[in-house]
Amino acid sequence: MRTLLLAILLSISSTILCQDISKDIRQLFEQKRYQEIINRYSSQYKTLPYDALFDFGLAYYKLGNDKSTLEIMEECIRQRDNDSGSYYIKGKSLNFLGQYSKATKAFEQAIKVDGGNGSYYTGLGDAYMSMSQLDKALEAYQKATEHTDSPERPYTKIPLILSAMGKPKPALEAYYIAKDKVERGSDIYLSIIYNIGLFELMNSDYFEAKIALEELISLDVSYFRAYPILIQTYMGLRKFDKILPLKEKLYQAHDQGLLKYIMNDRFCIDQFVWNEGTMIKAYERFQSDKNSTYFKHVYEVQENNIPSFSVQTKHVPSSGLPYKLRMTKGDIEYKFAKAFPKKYDYSEIKLAVMDVISDKLSPTE
Repeated sequence: MRTLLLAILLSISSTILCQDISKDIRQLFEQKRYQEIINRYSSQYKTLPYDALFDFGLAYYKLGNDKSTLEIMEECIRQRDNDSGSYYIKGKSLNFLGQYSKATKAFEQAIKVDGGNGSYYTGLGDAYMSMSQLDKALEAYQKATEHTDSPERPYTKIPLILSAMGKPKPALEAYYIAKDKVERGSDIYLSIIYNIGLFELMNSDYFEAKIALEELISLDVSYFRAYPILIQTYMGLRKFDKILPLKEKLYQAHDQGLLKYIMNDRFCIDQFVWNEGTMIKAYERFQSDKNSTYFKHVYEVQENNIPSFSVQTKHVPSSGLPYKLRMTKGDIEYKFAKAFPKKYDYSEIKLAVMDVISDKLSPTE
């Protein structure tokens, strides 16, 4: 009788002790005192009850120690192989360690255990994405969005994959869906509406591009890489009066050294297809020294995305009409009689350039 009573008391004491340990680790974890958890319980982690052991492994995960996280999650799985959480964290750590094939198996096991959720399918998509298996990544991300608890990440990855697959229309549709799923004003949101503006411009849907890009700049006036896209949009809408203020802000940003990594010395002001497949991209250079000779506008004529030749305006400071029309093929520069004033009209320059490209205007030299 005494032996039975002692066994019961020991069992109760052990249960209470386990509960206290689990509660202590959970409190430390919620307070983000991850290293303290490791320091306090690392010598006895194999004796911890499951819930405490899982939180102990999460502490390693939060500290970025993925090798130790894997060791703890394997122990969790040995103790309880019907809990999907351990497989999920195992998969996350394997992703961080670059072991993507093993990660897919861990995520698939997590999904098998409880049917999966948005995060599990997202982790699986990340693994396939890292292995460049775009079809499988797309499928996983799409399944993630079918769950109400889906994180933002799959919504942003789906249009990227569709674009990489050469499916611009579905990609654009996916960007619009993503726009409504992420926090307005966040960095992800800004990137999404930038891409919406870019895709709409590529579709020559200038009005929709304008809506997206104007919203973008209203949210972040320093999102300078959107300025050339909006300039091209205004070109398409023939709203030339709106272009000058954007250019002035770009010039100011350039003078302040804010554009050296995205627009070192020029920015695109126009691009269009001419004569069935010939792409023409027009650039304006930041250089504006009134006493120097330089190319101000450069129209690159591209065949199969490879520059073939270019037509330029050359700034000649001593002339009454300082912007002279030129063409460069290889190392040869051709001169034309056409010239433009200091306060030029872009549409006149474009018309003259097209006359050169279509051989309607012949060089004088």
